[in-house]
Amino acid sequence: MGFGFALKKIVGFASKKINYANRLGVAEVPALKLIGTSKNGIKVFRGTAKNGAEYTASFKKDGSPLKLITKSTSTSGDTTLRETTKQTLVKNYEKNEGLYLRQSNAEVRTSISWLGRAFKANDKVKIIQKSKYNDKNFGYDNMVDTLTTYTQAGNPNWKWTVHKRPGIIKSVTYNKYNDNWHQTETYFELNNFQFPNGGAIHNGTIARQRGISPLDGGKFDRRTRGYAYAAPVQIKYNDK
Repeated sequence: MGFGFALKKIVGFASKKINYANRLGVAEVPALKLIGTSKNGIKVFRGTAKNGAEYTASFKKDGSPLKLITKSTSTSGDTTLRETTKQTLVKNYEKNEGLYLRQSNAEVRTSISWLGRAFKANDKVKIIQKSKYNDKNFGYDNMVDTLTTYTQAGNPNWKWTVHKRPGIIKSVTYNKYNDNWHQTETYFELNNFQFPNGGAIHNGTIARQRGISPLDGGKFDRRTRGYAYAAPVQIKYNDK
């Protein structure tokens, strides 16, 4: 009798676990435990997977999913670079939106060329990324906005920011070598990009470099393609 009751309880628990996964539209979730219920009937559950990933799921009063938040930490790398990453995935079922948050701390182990610059052993780089999707499943074609920032610990003289939206990438790089030599480059890469309320289609690259350099006799402000083989901007106008 006791064994049968225990078996029934285990089977029932497993079915609930599968039911949560089905409701959330994911392959698998760990065992979830109710941690709270709001006044309007929203229930919040939490569980931790074997790999340490933490899942927080909320459901409406009718049982339909509201949000799924997954937090995880991973470490990767080799003899040249070691990176520890914390990431958060937020699925919003009500709005059919997705949010991806990433924070990485990378430690350089030997001199390498990375991120377009030279790093020495023991240099540390922080990477912060935030991406928005108009699709809770994070489809690439549904990316709305991605902002990634790279900084080096103890070095306020370098910063790289990459901002991506559909059809356009904006890259801003700041380098300061000394008070008489520094530069900020703003680089745009366009791929069938159309400005709001505009009919022309833009493709190609364009960049602007501003700063101070002894090679330029002081201050400079110039337009460029960013690098020698970058395609110049081509504009296709709407003839209608």
